[in-house]
Amino acid sequence: MATQHASLKRLRPPLSGFIVDGFNFCEADVRHYLLTHAHSDHTCGLHASFDLGTVYCSSVTARVLRATIGLPEKRITTIDVGQSIEVEGVQITALDAGHCPGSLMFLLEHLATGHTALHTGDMRASQPIREAVRVHVMPLSAGVEAHEAMGALLQRHGERYAAVVTFRPTGWAYSKSDEAGLPKPWVEGAGTTRMYGVPYSEHSSWEELQAFVAALRPRALVPTVNADTARDRERLQAAYAHAMDLAADKGRLDWHFRRRPSSAVGASSSSDIGGGGGTGGGG
Repeated sequence: MATQHASLKRLRPPLSGFIVDGFNFCEADVRHYLLTHAHSDHTCGLHASFDLGTVYCSSVTARVLRATIGLPEKRITTIDVGQSIEVEGVQITALDAGHCPGSLMFLLEHLATGHTALHTGDMRASQPIREAVRVHVMPLSAGVEAHEAMGALLQRHGERYAAVVTFRPTGWAYSKSDEAGLPKPWVEGAGTTRMYGVPYSEHSSWEELQAFVAALRPRALVPTVNADTARDRERLQAAYAHAMDLAADKGRLDWHFRRRPSSAVGASSSSDIGGGGGTGGGG
């Protein structure tokens, strides 16, 4: 679950005109609110009467907001995967987060200074695996009413099918008690209607997160999950320090291990070595 802490929601200068997934921490001088996806731990504080600025999100997320909380369309600016928009001197590019339908990562570049930040929100850092399947899509209510609708569908097509199987999107499909880790269906009608809860949102594994940080080599990392205290944030940052570019951080031991200027004639500069590699976040 996303940590609810004001200091983690507002981006750092020169991008401090933006708040991400932080509607409980609105500030008078901020008019731009980025929303990575529509899960409830990221929309906390967002309601139909929100009028403190513009919400930037994907088209899918926008439809969810209008349908669930009644957020007026005039409050929303949509940006979808691969698109870029410019907002007050900042270029915002939407990237696929792979977490759930409509989920985004936001790449922000301050055009005047070149300062860049990537806000991932919840994301799955694996290579996308897509399978083309053909299914019959029908709206279903929850509980027994869903099975009644499935039974009615079976009656209309009983000459062709013996049972109806549906897949209900959920984030809570598995438990440790499930045999072999497989979800158990909700069965009605002597097995003629079956409903499986299938997780549709994805998070990254430890290995995937390590590879993701190593590929980007960021100079700073701001945890936003399980980061309620300064100690929590330091622990998470230390876990990824070896994969970051920390050579410019004078507060770390890495910065002091630099090559001395060459004694050769004409040499006038030194180069940093090591970066964050091998230090393990010791600081």
